Amino acid sequence: MTITNDPTAELALEIGEAAAFALAERYFSDFLDYVQVMEPPPGRGVIPFERWAHLVEVCDHLRQDKLIVWLKSRQTGASWLLAAYALWMVLFRTGALVLLLSQGEEESKVLLAKCRFVYERLPLPLKTTLGTDSRQELTFPALSSA
Repeated sequence: MTITNDPTAELALEIGEAAAFALAERYFSDFLDYVQVMEPPPGRGVIPFERWAHLVEVCDHLRQDKLIVWLKSRQTGASWLLAAYALWMVLFRTGALVLLLSQGEEESKVLLAKCRFVYERLPLPLKTTLGTDSRQELTFPALSSA
C-alpha cells in the first residue's frame, strides 16, 4: 500500500484494495492476479502467473463446465492453473472437497505442493487458517474445506 499525507487518498486505496480482494474471492480470474508460480530451472524463479490465451480459455471452461477433458503437453501452465483453481475452491467455497488426481501418487503430491506454494505467497487477506498440512492433504477447518 502507498503511504500518502492525504487521509482521503489512503482510505480510497484501502477501499480499492478491499474491493480487489473481494473480487478475487468471488471470481477465479481475479484470484489469478495474486497467484505466483515457480518457473522450472533454468527459469526466472518465482513469477506472477501468466495468463496465456489457452489458460484464459480453460478458465472459461472451469466456470461453465462440470467435466473437462484436456489433452495437454508439458510446460503449458496447466498444472499451476489447476492447482490455483483447487486452492481457490477450498479457500472460498465452504465445504469444498477437492481431490487431486494425477498419473500416480507422487505426481498428485507434486500438484498439492503447487497448491501449497500458491497459498504461501497469497496476501494475508486472502488466506484463512490452515489445518492439516501434509504431503497428502491440506485442510481449512474454518471453511470445512479440504
